[in-house]
Amino acid sequence: MDDRQMDGQEPQIDLRDYWNVILKRRWTVVAFFVVVVTLVTIFTLRQTKIYEAQASVIIEPYAPQVLGNVREVYNLGAGSYWSNKEYYETQYNVITSRTVAQKVVKLLRLEGNLEFLGIDKLPPEERKRRLEQPIDYAERVQGMLEVEPVKDSRTANIKARHPKPKWAQRLANAAVKAYIEYNRQTRQQVTQDAAGWLASQANELKLRMQESENQLYDFKKNNKILSVSLEDRQNITSQRLQDLNQTLNRVQAERIALESRRQQILDIKESRLPLDTVDKVIDNRLIQQLKETYVKLKEEQAELIARYLPDHPKVKLVTNKLDLIRTNIDREIDNVLTSMEAEYRAKLQSERSLKTELGRVKAEAQEINKKEIAYNRLKRVADNYESLYNLVLKRQKEATLASHQETNNVYPLDTAVEPRFPVYPRVKLNILLAAVVGLLGGIGLAFFLEYLDNTIKTQEDIERHLGIPFLGIVPSIKLEDEQDEGVTVATRDHYLISHPKSTVAECCRTVRTNLLFMSPENPARRLLITSASPQEGKSTVVINLGITMAQSGSK
Repeated sequence: MDDRQMDGQEPQIDLRDYWNVILKRRWTVVAFFVVVVTLVTIFTLRQTKIYEAQASVIIEPYAPQVLGNVREVYNLGAGSYWSNKEYYETQYNVITSRTVAQKVVKLLRLEGNLEFLGIDKLPPEERKRRLEQPIDYAERVQGMLEVEPVKDSRTANIKARHPKPKWAQRLANAAVKAYIEYNRQTRQQVTQDAAGWLASQANELKLRMQESENQLYDFKKNNKILSVSLEDRQNITSQRLQDLNQTLNRVQAERIALESRRQQILDIKESRLPLDTVDKVIDNRLIQQLKETYVKLKEEQAELIARYLPDHPKVKLVTNKLDLIRTNIDREIDNVLTSMEAEYRAKLQSERSLKTELGRVKAEAQEINKKEIAYNRLKRVADNYESLYNLVLKRQKEATLASHQETNNVYPLDTAVEPRFPVYPRVKLNILLAAVVGLLGGIGLAFFLEYLDNTIKTQEDIERHLGIPFLGIVPSIKLEDEQDEGVTVATRDHYLISHPKSTVAECCRTVRTNLLFMSPENPARRLLITSASPQEGKSTVVINLGITMAQSGSK
């Protein structure tokens, strides 16, 4: 056991030990490296070369809008980030879909094409056998197509791979054409379906609109509002109510004023008030003239009474005239009163008629208001159907025009060119990876073999595994001149005497020194030389070690 482990310390890693292991088994590392690189190189060079052609397209969220807001009929893509992301991901899947692949097969006429299948150079029997097997051309084309979106743009690269470069170019360009054609047909199909659906809806709405208009006509006919609209009739009724109210108020005011004057005249007549109050009540020219004559005669009577006696003929004559004028005035007041009475009755009758007419017009207005609810309901339904019909009819015309458009939201950008170099296999990359794997694998194999190797080869191995001190090394003694076995053994046993300055002699002296200093306080009196198998040099070691000890003066 290591002294550091016995002391409880963690063993330290010495990088030189690892480096020594690598140096020790360097040929294993080199052999593994060469084998791996060679096999990978052969396998790579034997693989079929694949060429890649690339074409690019521009995918807009929506096509140019020639007809204004036709985009509302079909939604190619909304404005938010996630909706655009979903739209473009869908388009990428469409490009590599089976539908587009089938269009590519039709465009290039790939069915039965021996060059596309790569069997044009095979023998006729093998070629016939291959063609008899079912071939899914669309699936094969799908496996050759790939889409690579260009970051932060609306462009995408369509890649096609094939063992022949011209076919890679054809496939890429055909995929672009097939995708553009599919997108155009899809847009037209969507607009045609939308136009058909809108046409059916327009017919249905037209029938409902006509039905609602007939119902509105029957309502107006049954309620006698054909000449003008219900709203106009309601306005006329409201104006009549307003006029009647104004006329009634005016007639009532005139009647009240006339009644007041009539009462005043009655009071004058019954109480025989002085004539000076008559002109304040009655505006009559004849009465005014009689009043003036009456006043003059009254003055003349006063003068005569002052001059004559009451029975004087002149006084009596004036008095008779005054009585006559008074009688005429009363008669004229009666005439005025009679005329006023007739006018008063006329005003009263007019007031009553206006009240009756006002009540009738109010009842008519209430009836119109009641009919307005049903009329507005029918008119609202008719207006709604009319607006819906016009809107759907407009959209249907727009969709029909859009279905005949040749505009598209996908445009070709760059066409594919015939590739000059294959993209697969990647010879340099494979060889580089093989070199890295071979080097790392060889080093790992070297350490694995070193882990499995439990033989003793060095001084450190002896001290680590056996736990005993190392005394030295006695190299093998090689004798090339002697051929007889007996002579060879004798020569080997006396090798230190004949070769005192050789490496063997020096190693034996090192062993002798280590033995003497191994235990100086208690020197050993006997030594045992042993080995695991015969003929391993025990006798030679004993003899040569004895010679070295004798040469140093030891027994």
